[in-house]
Amino acid sequence: MTYSDSKYIIFGAGSFGKYVYSNFINKNNIVGFVDNKITSKKINNLTVLPIDYILKANFNYIIICSEPGRIDILKQLIELKIKKNKILIAEKNHSELVISKLERVGKIFVKEQIDCREFLYNTNCYQQLLEKYNQLNNSINSNILFLRKQFSLQKIEQKLNRKEKIKVAFFVIWSSQFTFSPLFNRMLEKDSVFEPLIIVCRIPNLSMEDDKRYLGVYEKSLKDLTEKYGSKYVKPNYVNGKYTEIQENINIAFFSMIHPFAYHKSCMPETLFKRNILLYFCDYSINVAKKSEQEIINIQKRYSQLKFFFKLYTLTDYLTSKYSNDYYVKYIGYPKLDLFSKFEKNNKKRKKRKKIIFAPHQDFNKENFCGNFLKTYKLYIQIPEIYPEIDFIFRPHPLLIPNLYIHWGKSKTDTYINKVLSHKNVELDNSSFYYNIFSDSDAIIHDC
Repeated sequence: MTYSDSKYIIFGAGSFGKYVYSNFINKNNIVGFVDNKITSKKINNLTVLPIDYILKANFNYIIICSEPGRIDILKQLIELKIKKNKILIAEKNHSELVISKLERVGKIFVKEQIDCREFLYNTNCYQQLLEKYNQLNNSINSNILFLRKQFSLQKIEQKLNRKEKIKVAFFVIWSSQFTFSPLFNRMLEKDSVFEPLIIVCRIPNLSMEDDKRYLGVYEKSLKDLTEKYGSKYVKPNYVNGKYTEIQENINIAFFSMIHPFAYHKSCMPETLFKRNILLYFCDYSINVAKKSEQEIINIQKRYSQLKFFFKLYTLTDYLTSKYSNDYYVKYIGYPKLDLFSKFEKNNKKRKKRKKIIFAPHQDFNKENFCGNFLKTYKLYIQIPEIYPEIDFIFRPHPLLIPNLYIHWGKSKTDTYINKVLSHKNVELDNSSFYYNIFSDSDAIIHDC
C-alpha cells in the first residue's frame, strides 16, 4: 500500500497537529486525532480522543506531531506495542514539512526521511529540503548511512574474532566487466579469511528493443565465469524464468556497475545495504577525459546509489564533490590494473610484428554520448589495407553489433563485419577475459 492510500492517526492536537492535518491532500486519509490532554474539542469534525483509541483503530501509520514531546510520545507508543514500522515523525524545517520513518540499524532505530509529496502539500521542494535536512543531521553519530556502515563493520569484526569466514559476493552483469577478478583470486587462496562467490545478474524489465540488444549477455557471462571458476563459486540470479532471492548470508558485496536499471530489486545496492551488507564499488571503466559540469551532474544522478557504499575504487575524483562528506567513502585505486601488470610481465618478449586493437564503442546513435562509430567505421577496413605489416584485433563493444542490427539491419551489419575480417592481418576478439590481449598489444584505436 502506498502512502497516498494509507490511513493515518495524528498524535498531537495542538497547533502543529492541525498544521500537519491542513497539509494532507486527502483529508479522508485521517481517521482521527489522539492527545494526552483529553478534551472534547473537535478538529474539522474529528473528535480528539485518548491514546487508547489507537489500540482499537484501523490505521496504517500514526504521525507524531508534537515537536517538544516527540520522544515521550515515541516511548508511549512503544509501551503500547505499536509496531515501529507504523510510526512516523513530523517536523518542521523552516516553512516545509519533514516526515521521517524509523529505520532499524543493529539494535537501535534512527530517523530516515521519506518522500511525502504523494500525500502532503507544502513539500514541493523535497530535494532541496532533503539536502538541507541531511546537512542538519550529518554528524557522525546521527547519520543513518554512517551508522549502518559502522554496524556492518562490527558484524564483520565479530565474525573475525570468532574465526569465522567472511562471506563475500561479487555482483556481475558482463563477465568482461569483472573488475575485481584479482581480488577474487586472492580470496580463493588457502589462507584467506574470505569465502567468495560470484552472482551473475540478468538485467530486468527490458523493452523489446533492449531485449534484442542484450540477447545472450546473461547466458554468455554465466557460461564464461562458470568455465573459469566452476559452479561452486558462480551462481545465477535468474533461474527458470524467475529472479531468485539471495539466500546466502553475505557480509560484503562488490559492484562494478550501479546503473538504476541494471539489477533486479533483490540485488540492488540499496536493498543489500539495508540488509547490513558492506558495499564496495569499482567502475568497470576508467574515466580519463575532463568532464563538463553537466556531464558530472548526469553521472552523479546515474550513480546516486554510491552513498550506500563503504569504499570506492577509482582513479578519478569526479564523484568526490558529491560524496566526500561521508566519513567512510574513500578513493583508493583501481584493482583491475593489477592483472594488466601481471600479463605485461609475462609478455615482455619482443614481437616481430606490431599489434593494434580496434575498440569501437556501442553508443553511436545517442546525443551527448562518447561513441563515433558512424563517423569512423570505414577506417577499420582501410587501415589494415594501408598497414599490412601490422596485426589488428577487432574488439567491438559487446553491444555494438546488436545495436547495428537494429540501426543498419542484420544483412548490412554482417557484410560490414565480414569485410573487416577479410584481411589476413585482422582477427575478431569477443572474449570475456581480455587482459592478456591488451597487455600484448602496442596500441589501441577507439572512437570515444
